[in-house]
Amino acid sequence: MRTLLAPFLLALTCLCAPVAAQEAPLTSQGKTVTIGLVPISPFAFKHEDGEFTGFDVELWRAIAQDCGLEASFVQRASLEELLTSVEQGQVDAALGAITITEQREIRLDYSHQYIRSGLQIMVPPTKQVSATRTIASNLFQAKNLPWLLGGLGFIVISALLAWWSERGNSESFDDAFNPGFFEALYWTVVTMSTVGYGDYAPRRPLGRFVAVLVIFSGISVYGTLIAKGASLMTVDQLQHEIQGPGDLPRKRVATVKGSTSADVLREVGALVVGVAEIEQAYPLLQQGKVDAVVFDAPTLQHYCNGAGAGKAFLTGPLFEIQHYGFVFASGSPLRERVNRSLLRMHRNGVYDKLHARYFGS
Repeated sequence: MRTLLAPFLLALTCLCAPVAAQEAPLTSQGKTVTIGLVPISPFAFKHEDGEFTGFDVELWRAIAQDCGLEASFVQRASLEELLTSVEQGQVDAALGAITITEQREIRLDYSHQYIRSGLQIMVPPTKQVSATRTIASNLFQAKNLPWLLGGLGFIVISALLAWWSERGNSESFDDAFNPGFFEALYWTVVTMSTVGYGDYAPRRPLGRFVAVLVIFSGISVYGTLIAKGASLMTVDQLQHEIQGPGDLPRKRVATVKGSTSADVLREVGALVVGVAEIEQAYPLLQQGKVDAVVFDAPTLQHYCNGAGAGKAFLTGPLFEIQHYGFVFASGSPLRERVNRSLLRMHRNGVYDKLHARYFGS
């Protein structure tokens, strides 16, 4: 009897069991998600027609389309207000070059990072170090000592051999070390550069043998010395006085008040000139009121490739490396869908095309 009733009991159990839980709705608005932002070029800003645009905004629109959602964008006055809006559920997500930090991760959730960033230095193109200062600072660097000492050694040894081989011959150099050696030193340099003027000339076989060595070997030595010296002059034309964070102490540097870059600049000893928005720092640089601007690399890169082309350029490597991510409330069901869509954007090339449009290849 139990065997006969078992199938019926199983079927009855399946019918009475609760329906499996559906995926939690993304928002109370169904398929429309509200995205908060604080304007920051080129990630999020208002177009002339009043619509929001920028790298983050366009990337989010592509993600929303990929997920079958509609995105609505609202502006907040500050980053802290924006994060609070996410935390309190007033918006479903936030964007706008938001750095992933341990402190923010405690109260909020992040998407996968979508931009590797960091701080970078922007300087004017006209403020360059003088040639004398550049050569003086570079000449005695460890990498330059071998050719410098080698060239000087060749000249001194050749002069000593020439003077010693001609001692006792009144037609060439003076027998006394002073001035005889210095006459031979002069003859060596002139012979290397111009094959001699004829005012000094070795007469003895050994002296003439030394002369032949100086002529043929000196050509390459002299050429190397000239090339190295010219390269130091060229460095002056290509490099700015500020080459990295180590050059920022006691320099006037503009950045956004309260930003990560402001804290870093104080740590390195720079004189921080705070501005409310990074766009206000660009005229200060052009007018010579600050020596440099330090801020997030993608923002400065966009400016140098666009409105600031020819007015400023980036120098030195990235430092204080950081990553940007979209922000969600803790436990948001939207986060996983956005992460999967971001991975698809990378795979199908949509992300690369969008990135190249704003930041170049």
